[in-house]
Amino acid sequence: MVASLTGWWCLPAAAATYYVDRGNPSCVNSGAGAGTAAQPYCTISAAVAARAAAGNTILVSPGIYPEQVTINASGATGSPLVLQAPASGAVIDGADDFAVASNWTLAFGDVWLAPTVTWHPKQVFLDGTRADSSTVDPAALPARSFRWVAGAGLYVNAGGGNPGAHQARVGHRNYGLSLFGRCWITIDGALTEFPVPMPNSDPDGIAAGPNALWFTEYLTGRIGRITIEGTIHDAGTPTPNSYPAGIAVRPSGSVWFTESGGNNIGVLRSG
Repeated sequence: MVASLTGWWCLPAAAATYYVDRGNPSCVNSGAGAGTAAQPYCTISAAVAARAAAGNTILVSPGIYPEQVTINASGATGSPLVLQAPASGAVIDGADDFAVASNWTLAFGDVWLAPTVTWHPKQVFLDGTRADSSTVDPAALPARSFRWVAGAGLYVNAGGGNPGAHQARVGHRNYGLSLFGRCWITIDGALTEFPVPMPNSDPDGIAAGPNALWFTEYLTGRIGRITIEGTIHDAGTPTPNSYPAGIAVRPSGSVWFTESGGNNIGVLRSG
């Protein structure tokens, strides 16, 4: 969910609060009683489709929601439609989980096939890192690459064994949340701050990578990585007083950054 700071509104008497929690075994996506705390919706899309109206609040519990959400109604002046994550950890994910061995069958050598991938995925992730798209014959796929073939499915060479054992995730949706043409909508989440381990590091540039963000620590000369759960790992650059600033992540997963003090361009390669 997108984090923001919001105020309080005086809601009309008809306004109501509904709940989404895909981790609740009692969750449902239809029925007159759906949306209560005891019987929440399983998906954000189902809650929005049924309950999106001016003044209503939809509360989303922590969890990964592999779906594409389109807001189908607007709020009103002084009575917005609120989509809220009261606690951190609610994530709308554009990829499907293929980290199950039974999703894959051995096709050639170390190349595996997922025949249920009937769409053309633009991204495939293995062990949290984006794999390379390839146009070679599936039997000749290099390690850590994939190719989709219409009528057959998705071929992947994970670099050793079944892709299901490499936390495979397959891109499926073009966007996570769309509010196109709607107004008076509030996306409200829990604002969480994660302290950088090194004191007085002066975090500067930041860039998105597969399943994590990368950032520079200008004053301490370090490059850091933070997961969506808030786990941080960082390491120093080889050049003293390098003052890393700008940073970018390539589709292959390699991280490039500038060293304004060392007059260098640095790269941290995956694997």
